[in-house]
Amino acid sequence: MALTDVKQAVVTAKKYLEDVFGSELMTPPRLEEVWFDDRTDVWNVTFGFFRKPDDITSAMGTYSTYAYKVVAIDDETGNPVSIRDRERIQA
Repeated sequence: MALTDVKQAVVTAKKYLEDVFGSELMTPPRLEEVWFDDRTDVWNVTFGFFRKPDDITSAMGTYSTYAYKVVAIDDETGNPVSIRDRERIQA
């Protein structure tokens, strides 16, 4: 089942991100950008969201962090492949 449009990739990526991060999300994921890598046939969908603090950031007085995650969706199968930090991809 090949994905045929960007909307399908976004819906799949958002659901996967919400499933994986679950209760760590303080806000719903916000769509930031989408691009298709035609070399690998993978959709890359970037979301931004506030994430609940962990024990370390709480001890430092940080209440939440804003994270950017890129969810990769295989175009051929329509399945999620990975979730990565946007900063690691850009480096």
